[in-house]
Amino acid sequence: MMTANPLHDLRSSGPSVSKGHPGTTGSVAPDTRGDVHPAMLPGAVSPRPEPTRATEGVADADAVLREELHRLGRYEDAWGRLKIRLHPASYLKRQDASHFVLRKVADGIAGLLVCDLGFANISVPSVLAAGWGVPADEVWARALQNVRAEGRLDEVPGKEFGVPLDLLASSSHYAASHLLFLEDYMPGDAGYGALVGVPQRHLLVRHIIRDREVFQAIHLMSQVIDDWYVADAGPISRDLYWWRGGQITRLVLDRRTNGLVLGTSEPFAGEVLAKVLAGS
Repeated sequence: MMTANPLHDLRSSGPSVSKGHPGTTGSVAPDTRGDVHPAMLPGAVSPRPEPTRATEGVADADAVLREELHRLGRYEDAWGRLKIRLHPASYLKRQDASHFVLRKVADGIAGLLVCDLGFANISVPSVLAAGWGVPADEVWARALQNVRAEGRLDEVPGKEFGVPLDLLASSSHYAASHLLFLEDYMPGDAGYGALVGVPQRHLLVRHIIRDREVFQAIHLMSQVIDDWYVADAGPISRDLYWWRGGQITRLVLDRRTNGLVLGTSEPFAGEVLAKVLAGS
């Protein structure tokens, strides 16, 4: 019998949940900003048609976006608004992937450089970023710094069948990007690291690995990840990851059993599972 706990309450019902979006404390309004690729703007490829009364509002919004995109041509005007958004790795295989600044951040997860305008997120064109003349790693680091500057995620500790599982959540579109500096959310004595789920843009699921509970956590987290992998919440990954010292390793799940497909020679088996079984 599952006992009442914050994780279960947050997942299932209550004022902090709406279609899979956790508004964790009620103090932050849901992030409803749209995502805009420059090529989506009318006239980005062909001349813009003459506006009609029915399209004047759209045309005005396009004009604002075009003006903002023009301003991004100067790095000193852009750097304070740059951020990293996480997406499924399928983004790396899109036909237009080379037009944007994308990186693989882990197996199954891609990072996209965007400019947060407050009312919309614009994917930064790769040709624009190249024109800044700033090293790509420096741009990426600045964008991550801007995500970190938004503030910490709400940490919602919980237990599933007695096993500690926590949500790190926010209404921000960039909550999942905190995976890239998860050390900010880890205690100093967590030598084995953590199991992490990245089901959608608004949250991370975490189990700090300390002992044999990790075996139960693997099974339970696969179910929790599926609970939060919601189509209208910016789904990212149904996979389970091992985080340790900034390294992110995908662990292959067998969805029939919700267990791991793991060879004995793999680092997670030898450096974590074998050691917790031995009590070391």
